[in-house]
Amino acid sequence: MSNKFRKPKPITEPETEPNEEYLGLSSSFRAAKYITLIFLIVFLVAMTSIFRRDITAENFKYLVRYMNTTALEYSGDYRTIYYDPNDTTDIALFNNDIAVLKNNSVALFDLRGNNTFNYTLNYTDSMMVSAGKYILVYDMTAGRYDILNNFTSLHSESFEYPITAAAIASNGTYAVVTRDIQFRSVIKIYDSHFRLITNIYKDKYVMDIRINETGDELLIISVYAESGNIETEVMTYSPYSENANNTFTIDGSMGISGGYHKDGSYTVLCDSGIVFFNKKGKNISQFDFGQTVPTKGLHTENYTIFTHDRNVVGEASVITFFDPTGKEKAATVIAEKIVDMKYHDGYLYVLSENRLYRYSPENDELTYCDIESGGTRLFAYDRNTALIAYTGKIKVYSLSEMFSTDNPGTEAAGSTTDTAEVSETTAAETAVSEEQSDNES
Repeated sequence: MSNKFRKPKPITEPETEPNEEYLGLSSSFRAAKYITLIFLIVFLVAMTSIFRRDITAENFKYLVRYMNTTALEYSGDYRTIYYDPNDTTDIALFNNDIAVLKNNSVALFDLRGNNTFNYTLNYTDSMMVSAGKYILVYDMTAGRYDILNNFTSLHSESFEYPITAAAIASNGTYAVVTRDIQFRSVIKIYDSHFRLITNIYKDKYVMDIRINETGDELLIISVYAESGNIETEVMTYSPYSENANNTFTIDGSMGISGGYHKDGSYTVLCDSGIVFFNKKGKNISQFDFGQTVPTKGLHTENYTIFTHDRNVVGEASVITFFDPTGKEKAATVIAEKIVDMKYHDGYLYVLSENRLYRYSPENDELTYCDIESGGTRLFAYDRNTALIAYTGKIKVYSLSEMFSTDNPGTEAAGSTTDTAEVSETTAAETAVSEEQSDNES
């Protein structure tokens, strides 16, 4: 008996008719795909041909300026940032990077210590101001300025006369102060597209210029001599008008700096005192220094802060806080010389020779941590991070770790100050106008 193997029959599925509806949809989508591709090619060719004269490097910069260059909040390892200290004229925080300015360059660094951008300058006496996504660098001798973002130059311009001051707002509105053959000061105001929109001519010397957060008001502080006395003129302008919104004269005093508060009010720091204005530009109060000589001043969104030496001999400093209406809200004493200070997120951070202090004006609490000595500049990066600049390097400190209750290096500075002693030291009284209650409302 022989074994015979039979070839198995293939298994076939029963035939089914194709679904005409799905076949139609498939054909329609296929046709739409090719039509869209053809239309895109025709569109690109047509637009390139029609607008070929507008496709320039300069217009590409306008495209770049609207890109989101905001860095994410840093959460990695803290690293020391090293830079070449030779000829460095300024250091600033800029859009979550650190800008190091020299007369021949601007260098940007991130918190990982990486040199992310370099831009070559040919300046003689360089300065810079920054806000939001923009940094404005200018030459006080040659009369030139450049506006940069994190990775390119957006605009530059030169003048016949030097630039003495500049300001820029977060929305890109900016102003530079120069002069001409006829006027001591010429304030040139530009919109966010770098277009000159207003010229303001003054026969006085501009000491400071500020733009509010929204970019819709300009504060100009200028000084002049009248009958042998120094006078300060405080004026506010709309960027699109040559006519002042408000004008106020401070007799016998030299204006030094000004600043806006969060509610739109502003203050002016003078050599003889602090003058407070509401958001309508009306003078509401004034604090006179008397025999006190101010050593530092700071304008923040919630406070005007000034410091002075506690005694003729010694390095202890008194720090006094005023709210936007001119009322004294807090005061404390730092028992050593103040190198720099910054206000951020409800705290004032104070840098001394080898300590970093943190003071809460709301709770009247002062603490400090010992740090490496020799710091020259202090920057509050965010609520958890501070940067301290030294010669040739910038160290990154974790505030949450430094001022943690578990950190053995953190110490309370005790009673911040004796209120009676501070009142005696700052014996000058605040003069409040009779209209203050009406203005506050």
